[in-house]
Amino acid sequence: MGARRFAAVGLVSGVVGVVLLAGCGQEPAPRPADQPGDGERTTTPSDDNEAADEQARVAWVDGYCRAAAEVVHSASRMPDIDTSTPERTTATSGELLTVMIGGLDSALEGLDELGAADARRGRAAARIHHRQLHRGA
Repeated sequence: MGARRFAAVGLVSGVVGVVLLAGCGQEPAPRPADQPGDGERTTTPSDDNEAADEQARVAWVDGYCRAAAEVVHSASRMPDIDTSTPERTTATSGELLTVMIGGLDSALEGLDELGAADARRGRAAARIHHRQLHRGA
């Protein structure tokens, strides 16, 4: 029964990693300014502010993805549980938990360094992304 519990913990860790990384590594949607146009485009201070905001958002998401990848990386290094004897089961279960905790600690450190996300813009970006995903459906 103990080995099943640890296997379930490993499975849950994998699922958490997939959920955390769901938006990472995707190509960003092109912005209207990136589309080919008829004329030359001039920049304004507002455009410069938008570009700086976008760079800040990209940096935040990049940091989030790096932190979340720590969970997945630790899951890929988890040892198998040896159930041949109670002693080996205990020892290898401890090794598994040590690897998992290390990965979660690294992820938390990375997330702590990020600071708060701009929730208002995040919700707006999620709505846009959702529309783009379901446009062809």
